[in-house]
Amino acid sequence: MDLDRSKGGPAEVLAAACKVFPPSVDSHTLCAWIEGIANTEAILLLRLPAQPQSIRLGGNPVAPFRANPARGLFWLRFANLAQPRELRVEW
Repeated sequence: MDLDRSKGGPAEVLAAACKVFPPSVDSHTLCAWIEGIANTEAILLLRLPAQPQSIRLGGNPVAPFRANPARGLFWLRFANLAQPRELRVEW
């Protein structure tokens, strides 16, 4: 993936191993609905303008399992559910 060619804004979902409904982004928050095949692992790659202060999925905290803050990249890993859950990232 050529990150320099991305046409998204300052915060975006770059890749996902789950279904991501179109996110809404404001100056400090990215919100999206996420769902997947139950009992499988989801991985998300986010580009954010700053280090996340809070990441919640379905109201529960999620910590990045890998990060490259210099490039604004943060990977999340969590169990998929077959129902939509809200992902909320604040920076």
